[in-house]
Amino acid sequence: MLSKTLSNTLTGMLSRTLSQPVANTGDPLAAAWIALEEAAGYTFGAGEKAAVNTAFTDLRSNNLLTKVARLQLLCMGSSARNAIPLIGSGGSFMGGITHNTKSVTYNGSTGVIDTNVNASTCGWTDTNMHWGYYLAAVVGADSSTLHGIASGAAGTIQGSTRFSTLGSFADFPTTSGTARISAASNGAKGVRSYHKYNTSSARITNYAGTQTVVASGAGLSSTGVVLPSLSLYVGARNNLGSADLFTSETHSALWACSGMTTTDNDVFDVILYNLVTAFGAN
Repeated sequence: MLSKTLSNTLTGMLSRTLSQPVANTGDPLAAAWIALEEAAGYTFGAGEKAAVNTAFTDLRSNNLLTKVARLQLLCMGSSARNAIPLIGSGGSFMGGITHNTKSVTYNGSTGVIDTNVNASTCGWTDTNMHWGYYLAAVVGADSSTLHGIASGAAGTIQGSTRFSTLGSFADFPTTSGTARISAASNGAKGVRSYHKYNTSSARITNYAGTQTVVASGAGLSSTGVVLPSLSLYVGARNNLGSADLFTSETHSALWACSGMTTTDNDVFDVILYNLVTAFGAN
């Protein structure tokens, strides 16, 4: 259950987003991204510019902006516009990805996003890493699909929305190999976050107006683990530089962060949910 202080913080952010004036684009990073999207042909709808500004303002005010290595909306209606991250640089769409009006859908066999977030240099540590994607459509059945990185027994950072026989799970590197947290399959729409937040604990959360802790676990000792020099993939797994275990999910955003506490995770999820909702991509 959320603390009263955190609950008040999240409620305030939600209320502010819904009431923000359309013309408010005062944050310089928000203004820069908006200009790039307009140059690429996007016409912003009522409230969308204000929502972008609010997202950056809330990231700053909660001391989260410097913890975000990548934040990318996938609801801009074309590959060129979806390729412009709010935070981060580079990255690429590979294989079969359909760019819908408010989301992207992977084809399940070749489609994957290389986020250009290198596990060894993005700010992640052996005891803290945070990443995820916005599920824009319910995942109604289990399948053998993964997102993340595989690099041998002690270098695996991966997660699955609904994996055959394993349910919703995530793997994190530990000193004795890979440790897993898992629970019954949960394919609900929303902000799906995978978070290792100290030397031994991790969790999977889903936020869609209210938060669900999908899975959690402890005893995942990871002090001293060397993270792989590989890029995080979403839509499939980066298995030593080659994509495998492709998904056919539909996403409207992705991200990677570092140094996040569980409270940071909860606040970030709300900020992202508000932003995606303002674009009608939830």
